[in-house]
Order: sequence, then C-alpha cells, then structure tokens
Amino acid sequence: MDAMASATHAARPLIPSWAGRLLLLTVVALVPWTSWLFLNLPHRHVAHHWDLAWTGFDIALALTLATTAYALARRSELVPRAATVAATLLVCDAWFDTTTAGDDAQLWVALVLAFGVELPLAFLCIWIARRVRVAA
Repeated sequence: MDAMASATHAARPLIPSWAGRLLLLTVVALVPWTSWLFLNLPHRHVAHHWDLAWTGFDIALALTLATTAYALARRSELVPRAATVAATLLVCDAWFDTTTAGDDAQLWVALVLAFGVELPLAFLCIWIARRVRVAA
C-alpha cells in the first residue's frame, strides 16, 4: 500500500460516528431505568436456576482466562481483547459474589476471594492488556 492510500485509510474512521451517540443515549436511558430498579425490585428474590447461572458464569470466566493464557503463549494479537474481557468478568465476579452473599460467613469468604484473587487477577489482566506487544 502506498503512502497516500495508507494515509487515506488511516484517516477514515473504522467505527461509524453514530456508534458513540448510541452508547451515550443508552447511558442516558440507563439512569432512570436503574433508579426505577433500585426503588422497585424486592430486597430478596429466589432464583430457580441459581446454580446454572453461577456455573455458566464461571465456565465463561475460565474460558476467557484460558484464551488469554493461550493468546499470550502464542503472542497473538488477541491478547489485549481477551485480557480486557477476563478483567471485566473478574470484576463482575467479585461484585456479584460479595453483593449476593447470604450471611456474614459467605460475605467474608467473598471479600477474601475478591481482594485476594479476583481483583488482583483483574488488575494483572488490565496490565497485560495495556503492556503487551504483539508481533506484527
């Protein structure tokens, strides 16, 4: 590709201009929706597929961490994306483990896992995502 074509390609946005506006509109819509949920959802709720929800989430987390490790070993360009997804899932796992703990003992276990395992791993994944150099 010659310099002129390269400059033209670089100047053209890869993401349509409406995408950012759509995301911002979604944020605006989430404010009243989240307020309504906070005020109207019951304090307690029985989930009929609790085991499936957590098992499925942990499988997704394990697959994402495995993908990140594999991508790192292969020096793949997938590393930053996989590590970012893994970090996101780890933070979500820490949040939901602590906020859904049933009693004080479960809360302490969730907090130890959150601050001792999940959040440090999330920070490691973010560090990896920001620092990795993949072969071109």
